[in-house]
Amino acid sequence: MKIILLFVYLFACVNVENKIQAENKLDRCEPIPIYTNVDYRKIILHELKRREGLRLQKYTCPAGYRTIGYGHVGKTIKSIKTKQDADVQLEYDLDRYVQKVNKIYDYKLSSNQSYALASLYMNLKHSKLKGSDLERCIKQGKNPYKYWIKYVKYTTPNGVVKTSTNLKRSRELEIYLFNINKNLQNEQRHLRFIPTR
Repeated sequence: MKIILLFVYLFACVNVENKIQAENKLDRCEPIPIYTNVDYRKIILHELKRREGLRLQKYTCPAGYRTIGYGHVGKTIKSIKTKQDADVQLEYDLDRYVQKVNKIYDYKLSSNQSYALASLYMNLKHSKLKGSDLERCIKQGKNPYKYWIKYVKYTTPNGVVKTSTNLKRSRELEIYLFNINKNLQNEQRHLRFIPTR
């Protein structure tokens, strides 16, 4: 799991100086491998656990909903008593949102796109995104970055709007995963070779 996350963050955080150095050192180099069997579900589950945190006691989230476990809201709120219960509920919630997202976008999304959008929809709920610029942009096949990154704010129960660095980190990971095939192609184009020494 840590290796997969390291892989994602490695490609997300490559800086320009390393790209220039890699292109200038062409002796004893080999092509970058592209990894295709990445488990996006595990990456998103890990991110949801990090973002939400685990609470086995009922609490009120910043949006004012009664919550338990890893941000679970719903009728089964009483049944979460252990970490294992919370893990099972989170996996169930994620799978339910992946199905919902696929239905909204007519089953035209790749696996990475489905999981990235499911993470966003779990955080915001579909009612906030229905008919939004983000939804239209994705349905038209355009890059949704400028609309996606807007969702880093939340409203407290007393109506105060705040920006969250925690949400910003989640949005950036979701955007990266949504565009991972394009990101890998760009990295392949810019970093054609990696020095072996």
